[in-house]
Amino acid sequence: VGSTYPCKRADGSLHDAEVVKTRYNKQAGREEYYVHYVGLNRRQNEWVEKSRLILSRPPKCKDDGTLGCVICRDSLKHAKHNFLPIHYWEVDVGEKTAWDVGMASESSNRKGKIKLNPKNGYWAIWLRNGNAYKALESPSKTLNLTSRPRIYTFRATFTEKIYPYLSPFLH
Repeated sequence: VGSTYPCKRADGSLHDAEVVKTRYNKQAGREEYYVHYVGLNRRQNEWVEKSRLILSRPPKCKDDGTLGCVICRDSLKHAKHNFLPIHYWEVDVGEKTAWDVGMASESSNRKGKIKLNPKNGYWAIWLRNGNAYKALESPSKTLNLTSRPRIYTFRATFTEKIYPYLSPFLH
């Protein structure tokens, strides 16, 4: 939602379309996207199936100075063990010089400017300028690493659902 992709219109032509919302069509058994064709009257908006969107190209980001981020729709399941459950995952960030990766709580603020730290429901690390790593605790901790980090441990007790969080930045 919010990204713009080339979309095949009913007449077969391609036009940039912003995804406005999504739904699961139970009768058809597929995910559908409500799109607005950029520059056209909103009466042209329509529900389309995924095959009409050209997703092989990266989405066009709004150049308004904001940075996009993704919070997964599905939360991590709480494990019930007699020992401390530990969750981890690996994220390949390639050669990017700036990114954020972490977890977001179910009640975390997701609108406007977000301050990433556990007090605000975010447990994350970031990279800036290709070599400045931080663990976004309260206060932040600089990580002195000579290579990309493999792991950082946040110690926390979660009382609500948590979701993977990623901000790949624009470039």
